[in-house]
This record gives sequence, C-alpha cells and structure tokens, in this order.
Amino acid sequence: MIRWRSLAPLLLLLAGAITPAGATPVTLKELDLMVRMGVSEKEIIESLESRHLMAPIDAATEKSLTANGAKPALLSKIKAGKYVISAEDAAKSEREAAEQRLLIAKQSVPDKPQPPPAPVAEDLSDKLRRTFDGKLVHVAFGQTMAYSIDELKNVRYYVIYEANGAPPCHSFTQKLVDYYNKTKPDHPEFEIIYVSIDRSPEAMEKTLVTEKMPWPAVRFDALASMHLVAAKAIPWMAIFNSDGAALFPMNPKDKSKLQLEVDPGESLVVLDAIIHGRPPPGSAPAAEKQP
Repeated sequence: MIRWRSLAPLLLLLAGAITPAGATPVTLKELDLMVRMGVSEKEIIESLESRHLMAPIDAATEKSLTANGAKPALLSKIKAGKYVISAEDAAKSEREAAEQRLLIAKQSVPDKPQPPPAPVAEDLSDKLRRTFDGKLVHVAFGQTMAYSIDELKNVRYYVIYEANGAPPCHSFTQKLVDYYNKTKPDHPEFEIIYVSIDRSPEAMEKTLVTEKMPWPAVRFDALASMHLVAAKAIPWMAIFNSDGAALFPMNPKDKSKLQLEVDPGESLVVLDAIIHGRPPPGSAPAAEKQP
C-alpha cells in the first residue's frame, strides 16, 4: 500500500515554492499538513530553519498537530518560538504573496476579448446535476478540494464505487485506478464517483490520497443526505447512465432492482464493454433505478 510518507517530498517541494523575494515562510496550516502527511521531524525542522514560521503556534494548531501524531519533542521546539518571523517580516511576506497573486492574475487576462463561455453541454442531465451538484470533492496535492459538477458535462455513464481504505478493498482499488488512468484519456464519456464507507472524513481523505484515486468523491458530510444505495459487501460497483438509469448489476430475481453483492471485477468487465460499444456479457436492458 502506498504510504502517506511517499508524498512528503512532493509536499515539501510545493510548500517551498519560491517567490521573487525568496522562500515563503511556513504557515500553520502548512505545518499541520506536513505532520498529517507523515513528514519526518528532521524534514520539518529543516524546513523551519530555512523558511521559518509565519506565526506562533496557537492552541488550535497544537491540538491538531498532537492529534495528527506530532511528538512532544517536535512541539516543544516549535513552541519555543525560535523559528517564528517578526510581525514586520510576516506583513512583508503577506504583501509579497498578494503581489505575486495579482501578477499571476494579470498574466492570465487574455489580450483580446474572448467570446462568452459555452453553455453547459446538454448531456449533463438534470438528474446528474441534482444528485451531485455541490456534493463532490477530489484530492489534489494532498488536499481535499471542491469538484465542479460541470466537469461531468461529457459523461454518459457514471460508476458508483463503494469502498474504504481497508485491505479487502485495496487490491481492487489499485486495479481500478490502473484501468481508469489507461482508459479515461480516450473515453471521457465515463466517470467514477467514490462513495466512502470510511468511518470519518479524515479516514476518507486518507483513502483518497493513499490509493491515489483520480476520480471525484461524494463529500463525506453529504453522504447521509443523498440516500445512496448501501451495498451488502464492498468493494462494490454499479453503473448508471447520465439520466440515473441503472445498467449493472441488476438483481437476477427482480430486474428493477440493483444486486447489492457482486464481484466488482464483473462490474469492471461490463463497464469496459459499454464504453467500447460491445454488448455487456449476459446483460439485458435495465430498468431505471436511482443511485
């Protein structure tokens, strides 16, 4: 299994982005993320020695650092205050960061007037928008971020993938990630949406990052209100068209209902057949079913 620590070099590289005035100081949020991602104490101290700390550690940050595994020795060094920059330097750093953001914004303005953006494609159905709008997230650079529903505008088929970070799900999740990364570039008409069976938002975020899931996920705090199908065994995959009609797996005894316990590998075979225009093995037209 991929460990959080494997992301530490990337985290430190991103955190150490250089502005024209030099290395930006470490923020409290950044420090907390380093600890949560498993960056070693040695690497954290080296970063603080070279970049310093934007502000003194507060009670909320100390509590979060402790909860995320920071050792007392590390906390003691940070709380001593030797790495904290002066208020004057902090204000200067904030000004430089604001100037850099303004410069980037100016550079992104087109030289010529651009036509108004095209309307959202018609194939983003009302059903898909109502179900997922404002409820999706994805992970980028170790952080959970909002995922725009308009990213699904070309989707004709979507897959609900119920799983968690436990070992029984890990093996298939990695197969699914590999399949997705190889297939998605040529087939934007399908998307996978992760429905977490993890026990907390922190566990869900860890699963998303650890498994390197490239697809969106339903926000943890939105899961209960969506009344999604609860599988009897995970991992579990179900395939729907953009109108919300279930395509697979259907209950053999009642074709109007989903089968809630099925080999996810079988679902993947059917998905591959559908997106490549082949008849799904042993399939029949499916009745409409809400996800």
